[in-house]
Amino acid sequence: MRLTQFSNFAIRALMYAALKGSTPSAVPEIARAYGISYDHLKKVAAELCRLGYLETVRGRNGGFRLAKDPREIRIGDVIQQTEAEPGLVECFDPATNTCPLLPACQLRVALQ
Repeated sequence: MRLTQFSNFAIRALMYAALKGSTPSAVPEIARAYGISYDHLKKVAAELCRLGYLETVRGRNGGFRLAKDPREIRIGDVIQQTEAEPGLVECFDPATNTCPLLPACQLRVALQ
């Protein structure tokens, strides 16, 4: 499985925000810290806000911070919501699932 750059940046932004706690993080600050594109990260942050993972903080020292407790955030959910494809593996789509391992497979459980 390969993650898109978008999902990769989303996970990085969430980790950075989690480390900062209640202190807001700014997109330029994170882009510099990871050496990644400001423009792409700005789109990622907006999407994470829309999905409810981040909340914006207005003002001079504003930016964004986690909107929920880090223990409530599941990486599988983040990836599933930020990847362009509807499912990471075929068993997420019952209409196209042909995997013979489904009854015993734990991969689906882990990714969910």
